[in-house]
Amino acid sequence: MNIIIPINGRNERLGCLFSTPKHLLLYQGHPALYWSLHNLVNAFSFAKITILANKIYIDEIRQINQYYDVRVIQVESTNSQVETLLQFTKTLEGDAMFVDCDIIPMRINFPMSNLVYVFDNVRKDKQYSNFVTQEDLITGCNEKDMLYKWAGAGVYYFDHVKIFNECALGEKNISGVIMNAIKQGYEFKINSDNEIFRFGTLSDIIS
Repeated sequence: MNIIIPINGRNERLGCLFSTPKHLLLYQGHPALYWSLHNLVNAFSFAKITILANKIYIDEIRQINQYYDVRVIQVESTNSQVETLLQFTKTLEGDAMFVDCDIIPMRINFPMSNLVYVFDNVRKDKQYSNFVTQEDLITGCNEKDMLYKWAGAGVYYFDHVKIFNECALGEKNISGVIMNAIKQGYEFKINSDNEIFRFGTLSDIIS
């Protein structure tokens, strides 16, 4: 399995609250990225984990990475998460799991097919990508608008990276990539049976 963590943002959304980027916010004495790597390495010991980061964050990430044996690749600054991923995935083979830098997967189940990890968003403040489903298959999704109760937890699995590459051109968000893939006949399931802590909002961080 290929696990890719893109860290190439500009800290615009939470920058008004914290000068520290999301992946470096402390949780139990360590940066969020430390815990995310810790849990991913333990859950998927066989996986090839790659962090994609621009030069602004590269030194801090390499310092965290001294505890783990994962690949860190410096990438050019881009305008979107999808554009960052495409710098790497165009030459990648096999499956791919994309993990947002602002989450800690406390417990995460093994993916068996194209899959999006979600949580129940009924009581949230609607700041997450949301998904419409029918019999656990995604029929619609978008970015940061309320569609249905399922919110993206920040982990997306493609059982072959070619699906992502074929559907990513012109898209900024993975939700758009998934919708393109669905239109082409690919099925994406949801997985809500997991525990993922996300630094998506101020209430998440201080709760």
